[in-house]
Amino acid sequence: MQSSRIGTQQGPGDDRLSLKRIQNIAKEWKEDFPFENHTDFDAILDVGRRVFRMHDEQGLCIDMSGIGLCHRGIMESGRRLSENGLILRAEHLCVATKQEALPHLAGDIALLSREGEKISGGLGLPTYRELESRDEYIFSADPSRIPRELGTPHPNPGIN
Repeated sequence: MQSSRIGTQQGPGDDRLSLKRIQNIAKEWKEDFPFENHTDFDAILDVGRRVFRMHDEQGLCIDMSGIGLCHRGIMESGRRLSENGLILRAEHLCVATKQEALPHLAGDIALLSREGEKISGGLGLPTYRELESRDEYIFSADPSRIPRELGTPHPNPGIN
């Protein structure tokens, strides 16, 4: 708990104190390792210092870039599937679940037909028409119908 408060309780010039504290902690940890592992410890610590510079409050920045990269990958996969006639538009892969998308991406096209009908005995994969329908529903939905709150309202409003 103490470590989570350090950043909010620091004043000007306290950065040097924090750095010294961090160096002492690293030194204590290093001493717990056998001497022959100290070089590896230093190398790993150096990578950690250079790579993991983000703080908790910057998590959104970290998450957003990952989400963007995932979206690009999904769209590229969708483009390839649409070129092969397995889905109508690249965006339609975005409305498939992971379990639905993986057979498409793995090339398990024996489970699908180009006419948009499920093959009997398949895994229950959505047809390209079903994906199109989901996409249309999402983009035509009225945002004013979204509830302001989810769950059961608290019996005494204003009391948490």
